[in-house]
Amino acid sequence: MRTAALLALLCLALPAAAAPALGDAAVVAAGRLAEKANYSWSTFITNDSNNGQIHVEGQTVRGGFTMFTIRNLPDILRNRGIMRDAEGATPVFYRDGRSLLLTDLGWLAPDELPAAPPATRNSNPGSRGGRSGRGPAPGNVPTKVEDYTFDFRHPHEDLDLIIGSYTTIRPAADSFSGELTPAGAALFLSFFAQAKVEVRRATGTFHCWIENGVVVRYEVMLTATVNVVGDRNPLPVTCTITTEIHDIGTTRLNVPAVVRAKLG
Repeated sequence: MRTAALLALLCLALPAAAAPALGDAAVVAAGRLAEKANYSWSTFITNDSNNGQIHVEGQTVRGGFTMFTIRNLPDILRNRGIMRDAEGATPVFYRDGRSLLLTDLGWLAPDELPAAPPATRNSNPGSRGGRSGRGPAPGNVPTKVEDYTFDFRHPHEDLDLIIGSYTTIRPAADSFSGELTPAGAALFLSFFAQAKVEVRRATGTFHCWIENGVVVRYEVMLTATVNVVGDRNPLPVTCTITTEIHDIGTTRLNVPAVVRAKLG
């Protein structure tokens, strides 16, 4: 599999007389974000099938903590004491594959969340893909909070995925675009790492914009069918992921002491 880091090193090793082609420059630009000490970003994930939208704001420090807020969480997560601000955003800290969510009881890992109230335990859990435009039909999304692992990719990991799974790439002076493999497109649809959700017949295209040699914006457009394991009623999904990267090298992240203690 091609990786941004490896190809970036290869390009940097070229002699001065052998300037990299535009395609190589695109790969280098995609890999440079991972080299930055810190950055912030905004991501919008729009599901065209029901006009739903997830909004993520994040900050990350290389080799350290990541903090992000998620708007429009599935209902099943709202019923577990998870706190939201006035705009409906839930803060999450993440490090080395582990997450903590801010709840009524403080910062808790997903498996530490209190049980859902009996009246809501079997309620319609969500805002992901639906037939009616108001959320999915019962049985078509995970029904336990443990199914949402909050394992996510940073923007620099998204860019690695693009470079590692494209079938075609069309570079320009300050951007590049192309198509993804079916496997790459399917990985982009696993936002909450829902182990019980299968993605089938996935296709995807991408467009990335470059400033000062670094990708600062990318858009991924995806189509697929998804269904819960064991469910015979797959749902069509058409969504767009748009990410803007900013404050590269100047992001400051304040981590509460209790979060440092629990995540190390």
